[in-house]
Amino acid sequence: MINTTGQLGVALGLGLSSLAFFSVVDGAAPAQAAGPVFVDAFTHALWWVAAGLLAVFALVFALPGRAARPVAVTPEPAAEPALAG
Repeated sequence: MINTTGQLGVALGLGLSSLAFFSVVDGAAPAQAAGPVFVDAFTHALWWVAAGLLAVFALVFALPGRAARPVAVTPEPAAEPALAG
């Protein structure tokens, strides 16, 4: 379950950061040099990744805490019968 969740998170993160990156690249003018466009696109995508990490960090505190451990009750030893005598 942990491995599947991690792979899903990586796939979604890569897909969404690629979407942010290529939205800037596609919006650039065709005559514009590729270097500055890629720097702007990387910066734009990095801000989205940072925002996602901050959102996940904030959601971590909404998780429930540890379950209370049950207290083991040990029976008290029976009192020895009194000797008549």
